[in-house]
Amino acid sequence: MRPTTRNGKSQQGVAAVEFAMLSVLLVMLLTVPLFFSRVFWHYTTMQKAAHDAAWYLATVPSHDMKNYSKALDAVSIAKFIAESEVAELNPGGEYPVAPTVECRPLPCGIGSPSTVAVRVGTLMYDPIFHVSYAGADGFPVLAISEMNYVGP
Repeated sequence: MRPTTRNGKSQQGVAAVEFAMLSVLLVMLLTVPLFFSRVFWHYTTMQKAAHDAAWYLATVPSHDMKNYSKALDAVSIAKFIAESEVAELNPGGEYPVAPTVECRPLPCGIGSPSTVAVRVGTLMYDPIFHVSYAGADGFPVLAISEMNYVGP
């Protein structure tokens, strides 16, 4: 069987060439949704970690929150909760996740707080395609959870 011709020229391989040209475009278009789906996954994981740490800190007994050393222990435990829940997000350790804990209106350990807040943030980069969407430092992702203090 003879290949189809057009004006006397062979058309073999045209579909392969078209596919090669379009596949490059499709891969480039897929990198952005894949990256932002990873950003949302990081954000939801960090938001849950901040919420769990704030929940723990909001339920620490008030006599422990008024004692400076016990309050620092509670803050350390809250930071540990947040760090352990986001440990899977940072397998390489290039951008550390550093949670911060605040008691308001006074610092933890001085008195019984009215609210507690936990912030978990990091810079995220794209290890799959090695594309920088937000500069060389990475894409900033920040989760904040603030709760009223309800300690017994």
